[in-house]
Amino acid sequence: MKDQGLKILVAGLERRAFQRIAPELRRDALTVDWVATPEAGVALAVKNRYDVIIMDAEPCDWPLTKVVSGFRSANSRAAMPRS
Repeated sequence: MKDQGLKILVAGLERRAFQRIAPELRRDALTVDWVATPEAGVALAVKNRYDVIIMDAEPCDWPLTKVVSGFRSANSRAAMPRS
């Protein structure tokens, strides 16, 4: 799986767990970003386009549906051509 352009966002996974899986993902030349909460993940996804989002925590401040909708709308906006 040597896809140089694949970007992964890990949101809400405990830092220790992330540190265990990150080397495996990066070994395959994947770009991996980590944030502590799903809500922070949505904010980052608005700025960057991700091919895969891994979320392993119930959101603290938002309902789960709001987080998922945020990821979807962020990726939709990022994928649309600019006028």
